[in-house]
Amino acid sequence: MIPKLEQITRPWMFGMTPSARGASIARGLSPSRGISPSGRMVSPLRVRKKEKSRENGGVADDAHVLKLLHNRLLQWRFANARASPVFSAQKMTTEKRLYNSRISISKLYDSVRAKRIETQRLKLNLKLIFILNRQMGNLEEWLVVERDYVSSLVGAAEGLKGSTLCLPVDCVAKVNGQSVKDAISSAVDVMQAMASSICMLLPKVEKISCLAADLARVNIKEQEMLDVSRELLNTISALQVTASISVPLI
Repeated sequence: MIPKLEQITRPWMFGMTPSARGASIARGLSPSRGISPSGRMVSPLRVRKKEKSRENGGVADDAHVLKLLHNRLLQWRFANARASPVFSAQKMTTEKRLYNSRISISKLYDSVRAKRIETQRLKLNLKLIFILNRQMGNLEEWLVVERDYVSSLVGAAEGLKGSTLCLPVDCVAKVNGQSVKDAISSAVDVMQAMASSICMLLPKVEKISCLAADLARVNIKEQEMLDVSRELLNTISALQVTASISVPLI
């Protein structure tokens, strides 16, 4: 940088003030010796030396700042090198925790699925018990009717057997026509009573057969519902497995 003319002619503006020694020397010189005021002018060579010294000082400052930055970079690298194992250990700990949480979630899913299956089974058992409780009266009535029917049928068979088959077949056997007539009449009466009882039992038998058909339809519907619930449970289990696999990926 070249100094301006104003700075050369006015040294106090360039940062150079006259010292006390210079002032005393200037006062000791007389005008008769030929020294003009222009003798106090600063030479350009001196100005250049000062500029070079300033430039050298700026380079030294830059080098010092560069060393500080380099030291700071080394410190950061050292800190990162020390923090890397810590981060690796934290990562492994986090992965272990995620794995354990996934296992616990899978166990919870299995327990929930088992509870749902058990609940569905209990619901179906309750429905079946409710249907059977509604039909228990008819079934008990059917047992009573069947018992009466069997007893009447056995009695009729025994009566016919005693009236027709148990006859003496000896050479000197004599048949009383009136007794045979009475026996046949009693057998006819028993058969008529049987027919009337059968006619009375027919509506009940038809009603019970209708109820049995309804029960069979309910059983078929229940089986279909069981199949549908089994398919739904399989679908839910597949979705739960997919969700448990996608949790660690997230």
